[in-house]
Amino acid sequence: MTGEIPEEQAPAASSRVDEAQRTQVIPAVATEAFERAEARFTTRYPGRYLDQGQRNLARVLALSDRLAETGYRAPGTGMHTVLGLLADAVREAGGRAIGIGLTDTTAQELSAALGGAPAHALSQWCESRTSARLRTGDMLIVTDAHVALSVWPDSVRAVIDEAETAGAVVRLIGVPA
Repeated sequence: MTGEIPEEQAPAASSRVDEAQRTQVIPAVATEAFERAEARFTTRYPGRYLDQGQRNLARVLALSDRLAETGYRAPGTGMHTVLGLLADAVREAGGRAIGIGLTDTTAQELSAALGGAPAHALSQWCESRTSARLRTGDMLIVTDAHVALSVWPDSVRAVIDEAETAGAVVRLIGVPA
């Protein structure tokens, strides 16, 4: 399911997230690129099954023409599979999927879910100014967004601002608290 971050979860960052969800941009992925990635997904990842809900979420996140989009799935319902398809679609479109997790450990897990795409801890991303290398068509995928927005709202705002400056997009992933 997609939607706005609830106000009570992230009061300090919610206005920037809401604004980014209303900001129209060029989508990181075109429909044709998504469909090619989706068609190849099952051969690339044997044994990973995509249900209709996973396909729909990946499609919305990939094709959205908004600077920021949010996506939620309950734990154990295949979010890593969604992220794998999403990263494949971004690469198919010529962009880069770049993961941002809360810690080094979650960044490593995220990198694996994204098919080996680079992933960074949120603090590392903000300190290193890795964002200087962002370009149009890139997608920053922030996991555990509800926690990041609650604990490090300034960092999440910085990620969104940096993506906007570079012509990239942000996808905030997590489960509601």
